[in-house]
Amino acid sequence: MAKFDAKSFNEKAFGKYMSAIPNVKLNKLRESRAIVGDARLRNTFVNNSQTGTVYAVLPFFGLLSGTPQNYDGVDNVTPDRTDTFEQGVFTYGRMNGWTEADFSYDITGGTDFMANVRSQINDYWNSVDQDVILAILKGVFGMKDTGTGDIKKSNAAFVEAHTYDIAQAGAEHTDDTMKMDATTLNSAIQKACGDNKQKFKLVYCHSAVATNLENLKLLAPEKDHKSVFAPMKYIQQGVLESKEERQKFRHAPRFAPAGQSTQMIIGATGESDYTLLQTTQQLYQGFDLKRVFYSAYIPLNEDKVLPQIGTPPPLLREHRLYQADWLLRDYGFQADELLSSDRPNFNTFIDPKCDWALRHLDQFPVEVQTASYAMLLRVPGIGPKSAGRITYARRYGRLDFASLKKMGVVLKRAQYFITCGGRQMYHTPIEEGYITRQLTGVDQKDIWKAEHANESFTQMSLADFGIG
Repeated sequence: MAKFDAKSFNEKAFGKYMSAIPNVKLNKLRESRAIVGDARLRNTFVNNSQTGTVYAVLPFFGLLSGTPQNYDGVDNVTPDRTDTFEQGVFTYGRMNGWTEADFSYDITGGTDFMANVRSQINDYWNSVDQDVILAILKGVFGMKDTGTGDIKKSNAAFVEAHTYDIAQAGAEHTDDTMKMDATTLNSAIQKACGDNKQKFKLVYCHSAVATNLENLKLLAPEKDHKSVFAPMKYIQQGVLESKEERQKFRHAPRFAPAGQSTQMIIGATGESDYTLLQTTQQLYQGFDLKRVFYSAYIPLNEDKVLPQIGTPPPLLREHRLYQADWLLRDYGFQADELLSSDRPNFNTFIDPKCDWALRHLDQFPVEVQTASYAMLLRVPGIGPKSAGRITYARRYGRLDFASLKKMGVVLKRAQYFITCGGRQMYHTPIEEGYITRQLTGVDQKDIWKAEHANESFTQMSLADFGIG
């Protein structure tokens, strides 16, 4: 197809342009009214109260301060002075223009390209303004690394006072480790507004974050995040106070001696395994929960936001989450080690620990005679009890595979990841594809049990065959 002035033309059939490329970018920052113009700034420049420059200084009244004096009816009051402040501002202008050659209009049979420009001009400048605003915000929060000496300290203090950092201590600062949970927004509002948090009206966030925060509402409209987490915080505080009391008074009553637990419904909404596992980790770390239970969602009612009736419950997914939960509680794993945003769901064919080991074959095989307790826990087929037995027994003699089996090591999994006295149980390649095929066969029975866990069976009688 021929081109003229960057326009496509069919030289055999001159046709008008039928449609425009859709704009998939949502420029909602200005439309949301989260950021609005300041009339004082506009009047300063538009009314030319300060001419000849793009920079202006705006004065501000200070708040009344000072300590009130005792009134004795004799001495005169010593007046305080009111403070004033100044804010420097500057303005800038942006421009752009578009044109079309007359030939474009003629050769397309009257297509008005400038009408298309007019229809898009608003969206264009909204997009430009949004990019500028986001760049300004990025610059503001990047101030902690700018300047020198006292100025740098002042900049860093400003950023710290206006930032609620939800990154986990010691974790890599990626988008995934800094995801917002149910309590993040409320805590951030309090830090931003303090006692005036009731004035907060709007939050601007990524659509994935908004969806995650909405999901609980979809499942239980009568509940909100505050009503769900407030009792957990209350119980946690009660347990801590009870422990302190028992340190002082041996016979003081226990508060919630069994601890607290919660349950997650799996498969009702679109959360990934990664999101669920991160939430689980936060509950264990933030509320000292004893257990998090998982329940595969079984559709019972018609609802457009929930799976249709007849949708099989995700029992195998539930099973994998339980296995991952054990890894968080008893094996020293972190959620970010097991899953990521690039890989948000578990492999249903092998358990999470084997899956992790296969993705980290560079750390294997592990020599059981010398490996640390923590590393032994990361070997598929070795649990806390068998790892403890290994570290104890190897102090008194050499181990072999027969003794490992007696200690409770599941060799049908562990054999691919360990050596005993420098030797493998069998001469098998440390290769991901080969080991995956072997482990998949090992787990087939467990997979079938998990997928059919909700099925029940009864003994048939002669009456079932019409014989009586």
